Amino acid sequence: MRIDDQRSSTSTIRKMDADAEQMRTGDRRRHRRLAVTLSARIHHAEHIYRACILDVSDGGLLLSPIDGLPTAARPTIEIDAFSIGKIKARVVCISRIGIHTQIESAPESYYDGVRRLALLVQPWDANKQKNY
Repeated sequence: MRIDDQRSSTSTIRKMDADAEQMRTGDRRRHRRLAVTLSARIHHAEHIYRACILDVSDGGLLLSPIDGLPTAARPTIEIDAFSIGKIKARVVCISRIGIHTQIESAPESYYDGVRRLALLVQPWDANKQKNY
């Protein structure tokens, strides 16, 4: 099961808000993004950089800006983070908020990691808890 399969009343409201924002701004992403803060190592051209992953989805990631990473040629980079594992992604855009990437190859464990993160960041709902 992937992030797009997660359902709850809170996520439905968030999706409606995100959809409204996407319609307003013209954002046409296929996959819902999940805001996170994860430490990552970025491998490119025999160099290793440190960055934060700011959001994840089944289609890509947003990285914090990285000093020294050559992004003009939109390179393919390897991203390694404990919670989601190791993936290859292509830099598709640089913006004021960071480095936007598109996944080129990721093992199924990446999608499992995204699903686990989605479960971890869901708001706690006391009505759903039976033993407390």
